[in-house]
Amino acid sequence: MALDADVDVAHHWPCPAAGEVVETLGIRVSSPERVFIDMMSSLGREELVALGDSLVRHPRPQYEGREEPWTTVPRLRRTVDQHKGARGVVVAREALELIRVGSDSPAETRMRLALTEAGLPEPELQIRLDPTDPDSPSGDMGYRNARILLQYEGAHHFSAEQQHHDQYRDGAFRAEGWTVLSANRLDLAEGFRGLSGRVRDLLIAP
Repeated sequence: MALDADVDVAHHWPCPAAGEVVETLGIRVSSPERVFIDMMSSLGREELVALGDSLVRHPRPQYEGREEPWTTVPRLRRTVDQHKGARGVVVAREALELIRVGSDSPAETRMRLALTEAGLPEPELQIRLDPTDPDSPSGDMGYRNARILLQYEGAHHFSAEQQHHDQYRDGAFRAEGWTVLSANRLDLAEGFRGLSGRVRDLLIAP
């Protein structure tokens, strides 16, 4: 009985390779790369992409107290390559090709994936009105050549401060001739089909 249990655990949870267990505040924990490995057998491709996006995104130091991402795509790829026979590795490799720096939430990841799965070009993430100015207003994603800005409005966008910021951002883009499209949880629930259709119409408009 115990032997069978051990074999089952070994099948589902590959043994950690060097560097996959780290010490934080005196506690041994899984490295960010190892977390990706641990989850690849239980998450679908889209969910694994969302996890990867969250691991490689650039943090905002003033809010998160860190300046570096948890990991990088090359480091994730090297870790996956160390577990070639593990369960879920095929899905993990597919997800690695879709992970991008710039998605700040799972909803943003799903919106990006929905656009590309609808046959639309991949949007630019964290798009700035003026790409040469780090203080220029920016949005979640968009298409610079077509002047389309896409913004996912989660629950935190309902605060007065965030609404003021959003209105300023949207006004700045619109003043430069951009079309601003906002999505919310209803769009998420329908897989962003309506949003993808609106974007397609704008991209093909004369």
